[in-house]
Amino acid sequence: MIGIYNQIKDNHLFDHISESEFNEIYDCLDFSIKEYKPKETIFYTGDTIKMIGVVVNGSVLITKENRDGDMIVVSEISHPDVFGEAFVCAGEDECPVTVKANQQCTILFIKLERLLNIHSQTCHHQKYLINNLLKVIAKKNMFLNQKIEIISKRTLREKILCYLHFESHGRTEFSIPYNREELASFIGSDRSALSAELSKLQKEGIIKYRKNHFVLLDINNKES
Repeated sequence: MIGIYNQIKDNHLFDHISESEFNEIYDCLDFSIKEYKPKETIFYTGDTIKMIGVVVNGSVLITKENRDGDMIVVSEISHPDVFGEAFVCAGEDECPVTVKANQQCTILFIKLERLLNIHSQTCHHQKYLINNLLKVIAKKNMFLNQKIEIISKRTLREKILCYLHFESHGRTEFSIPYNREELASFIGSDRSALSAELSKLQKEGIIKYRKNHFVLLDINNKES
């Protein structure tokens, strides 16, 4: 598929798959592509889903309603990442989350039933895609473990610093994928409390930030 491969080739789902091999898989596994406008819903909570989504461009937000009826951001999936793989592979009858376009985006859909049809004699590179899918799911599981660690912290300050530690990947300067409202939802806070705590951390010389760009100054010594 002209143009699509170059946009998604960095997705680990397509590791060790060349452009010609991708084109072969695209045809024999009946991939499909759909475009979405900002805030347009891709999957609703309760939907039956049978496809894995790959973000060709743009990003999507995965949200879940809590007991109080508030919408909590589970994660943001940006180009060229994949979403829906855990729910589809687990055989969930109903999608437990809502997936919406965070901005104008294009999604490549892969039908799980076609992908796992190991008796197919036409897609010779299918096994690479299946192996890669298992690795993607494992990495997502590690991410969820990190989120559990973040939200289990006792104070809001500890949650913020723990999140920044994970997001930094060892760097002192980096950008995060969330705005204030999305970050507050992600770590289980409200926007005003988050903004106030970030301001305190900056005044104390622990971090510097401007919008979603952060610099870690003294995070190791002041995490409480």
